Amino acid sequence: MRFTYVGNEYKIKLGSKYNYIDLLLYNIKYKCYVAVELKVTDLKKEYTGQIMTYMNYID
Repeated sequence: MRFTYVGNEYKIKLGSKYNYIDLLLYNIKYKCYVAVELKVTDLKKEYTGQIMTYMNYID
């Protein structure tokens, strides 16, 4: 698969607050974005909500 790098710590504004996507890529073949959220702890349900928010924003 072919990806292009969009940015790291990619800044997005949700309402009046800024959030940062750890790594944002673009898949050339499927013409879609890939948001990567990096964590060094065990998975928590809040993290799933966070990435879903980012995906909805990008969509």
